[in-house]
Amino acid sequence: MIDNVRTIVAGTGLEARYLTLGDRQAGTLPLVYLGGAFQTCMNVERTLRQIYAERQVIIIEMPGFGETPVVDRSVDCKTISDSVGLVVDHLDIGRFDLIGCSYGGIFALEVARRRSEQVRRIILAGTSPFPQPTERGLRLSLNLLDHGHHEPFAELFAQLAISLPHPTKRELLRKRLLTSLVGQPEEVYHRFRENTHRLFLMKTVPAFTGHPTLLLDGESDTFTDPVWMKQQAALHDNVSVELLPGCDHFFHIEDKVATARSVNEYLDQAWIQEERRLA
Repeated sequence: MIDNVRTIVAGTGLEARYLTLGDRQAGTLPLVYLGGAFQTCMNVERTLRQIYAERQVIIIEMPGFGETPVVDRSVDCKTISDSVGLVVDHLDIGRFDLIGCSYGGIFALEVARRRSEQVRRIILAGTSPFPQPTERGLRLSLNLLDHGHHEPFAELFAQLAISLPHPTKRELLRKRLLTSLVGQPEEVYHRFRENTHRLFLMKTVPAFTGHPTLLLDGESDTFTDPVWMKQQAALHDNVSVELLPGCDHFFHIEDKVATARSVNEYLDQAWIQEERRLA
């Protein structure tokens, strides 16, 4: 049973939580993981076991995410991202790799911008501008939450997020997601509402930082935009794309093996290339 989640409070009073998994290993850097909507240290841990078997992973629940107190949408991305720097300084991990999942990818880019010398490589997992149908659906879902309609919200969100081509598997996973979302404490819905409004206020994904970056997603994801990802790879020499077959926005849950392989290979390849340059 993993229960060593720690809390750290910034000078602004914002609270972050973190969980360290695995040991620091030779030939690897720590991997800092920034989660998205409805992700916590504990439920993310289950999806990362094949990753932290090979490298140390630090899951960070930024202010307003995970099980931290709700943060109003008026608090900007830069302020929230400062909590990541607070954690990595507290742990004194030095240089690190960085992965942001879904909403977390937005903050990963901000962290990389502010901690440019410390970050080696970035993985954005299911992060892109929202396609127009998804944005319309999310705005409708926020309206449902504003009126206290939690179950209709959960039904709509499950339809938006689960878009597998196989109908039987798609409906099964939608039911599972629906079950996990219905009946949550009010603060869970409140977090989602404030964080999603904050993203809408930002209007777009921040610019890439110049770090080598992998855009990782499921090839059937309609919650985000794989076409946009391919366009970014064509525009930036240090941006690459990998789309996992048979998966959607929840690829990291639907195919943990393929996700771990993609993450580990991308980071290990970078390390090998760096070692050769130094030799």
